[in-house]
Amino acid sequence: ELSPEYMKYFMESPLYWEQLKNGTIATAQPNCNGKTLARMLLPLPPLAEQKRIVAKLEELLPLCERLK
Repeated sequence: ELSPEYMKYFMESPLYWEQLKNGTIATAQPNCNGKTLARMLLPLPPLAEQKRIVAKLEELLPLCERLK
């Protein structure tokens, strides 16, 4: 099972963007295709842990924003 909120945070993470950047086809317009997405590593803990991670991120990210 996959929490949509967990997936959202993963897709905002440096790990996701680094994998996406390394897997894109360098043409005039960078292109991400299904093969790139299929090769990506996705840390996938059990659903309960995903929910705990999301809750912690939602608690801490606003504090990080205030520190900027």
